[in-house]
Amino acid sequence: MQEMTIDDFVQYYRDRYELEVRNAGLSFSLQAYLHAVPELRQSGHVIYIDIDRIDQVLTNIIYNAIKHTPAGGAIVLQILTDSSSLVMKVQDNGSGIDPDDLPYIFDRFYKKDKSRNSAEGGSGLGLAIAKEIVEFHGGRIWAESRLHQGACISFALPLRESQRRLRA
Repeated sequence: MQEMTIDDFVQYYRDRYELEVRNAGLSFSLQAYLHAVPELRQSGHVIYIDIDRIDQVLTNIIYNAIKHTPAGGAIVLQILTDSSSLVMKVQDNGSGIDPDDLPYIFDRFYKKDKSRNSAEGGSGLGLAIAKEIVEFHGGRIWAESRLHQGACISFALPLRESQRRLRA
């Protein structure tokens, strides 16, 4: 686990997935909304993360979005803060998730032919592992979708006061 400032976190992800998404024939944008609670930037609030595991979460979510968004579609990565957390949202305009499947997409081995997490070769583990990683970090993960209109998979990580700042 390492301490990261909000600005460092955004900078790390600014270009992280753009090439992969564009190579799949999709447009990609990152939107950061960090000024909703401007005092967080001056207060020394940070996140404590295992960067490799959070990369695993985002890679899984973005891979699913690529897989279920037709060529010419779009994927948007949003990073925003509220008073207690940093929220990441991956929004696509792909096939969406069937409302009957939505409550179960984070369950281990959940697969249904029309489900986003069970396309050919999928094990039904990716989003379950993402959920475990996010929860290990003290966060939460959720999904919103409209069939044939895309999906938004989001997760929130808690903000904490910097240990470096407390020691100073």
